[in-house]
Amino acid sequence: MQIKGRLERRAEDWVFISTAFKPPSGFLLAFWRLAKSNRAAGQRYLRKRGLKPPTANWDAIYALERRARTDRS
Repeated sequence: MQIKGRLERRAEDWVFISTAFKPPSGFLLAFWRLAKSNRAAGQRYLRKRGLKPPTANWDAIYALERRARTDRS
């Protein structure tokens, strides 16, 4: 894995800003398999206990994503 970037002063803190990321070989496939198996395990857990999946406040999540993107630029 390789991450390139720069340090920037923000208020009284130093923040690392990444400018390039190179994942290790096979990283995306491994991540995809992990995500898929975790999703299946979660569904089995809920089904076994007769529970419904929790709801997500997608509007709040998207708002946080937008805020993170604008704070970066």
